Amino acid sequence: MTEHTVSREAAITRFSTGPDRLAAAVEFLADEELDLSLAPGEWSIRQIIHHLADGNDIWGTGLKQAIASPNSLLRFEGYPGNDAWSNAMHYSKRAVHPALALFDAHIHMMEQLVTEFPEAWDNTLQLADEQGRVIRTTTVGAVIDMLNNHLDEHLVAIQAIKRQHGLDDTAVNPAQTLHRLIGANMDIDLATPKGMIAWAQAKCPWNEEEHTDVHHCAVKNTSICPYFGGVQPLDTVLCSYRHGAPTGPAGPR
Repeated sequence: MTEHTVSREAAITRFSTGPDRLAAAVEFLADEELDLSLAPGEWSIRQIIHHLADGNDIWGTGLKQAIASPNSLLRFEGYPGNDAWSNAMHYSKRAVHPALALFDAHIHMMEQLVTEFPEAWDNTLQLADEQGRVIRTTTVGAVIDMLNNHLDEHLVAIQAIKRQHGLDDTAVNPAQTLHRLIGANMDIDLATPKGMIAWAQAKCPWNEEEHTDVHHCAVKNTSICPYFGGVQPLDTVLCSYRHGAPTGPAGPR
């Protein structure tokens, strides 16, 4: 039996952030940039998005089955493999907005179910091949863990594609590029002295260049820095310093 590896609360919290993390990874990409990949023949960002949406679509059924009918059989039939499925379903051609909406809907539906039925966390589900032979047994909690890890794996792949094509700082328009700076505190401050916090925190590029700590991003999401461009969940500050026009109140929006 596949065992889940983190607490129920931690797994659900991580699971619930999935739509925001996927949306943030592709938010500022132009449509043609969704077709970039690491190498010819490897999956593009567009194909990865459709794959994630379809995966949650399939496993949503399994999750409901495990809750409503514990230890029942989920039989996988007619699945030709990831590449063949991708080709048959035109992953490389279809717009991603419906897939992102489906991914979001399934995450929230599954989050609701595991929250509504906490006693079902260890309910089992028998996974069978096309011949009906049981190949393994899993649990509700293990399914959530698996989907969390599956998303993380593909978010790493998307980031690798973006990095290879120079899209670490993704252009919002030709005149402006945003840094994505992690680890902001509640007042959206990236100037905390080393050793004062227990999490990783990026450095404010303005402070770094001027060798100071006087520049602060915002107070409760109200900009006090002309380069502050907002926040993406959970703790990523958007910053336009040294990349075109400021985004804050001192510059154009």
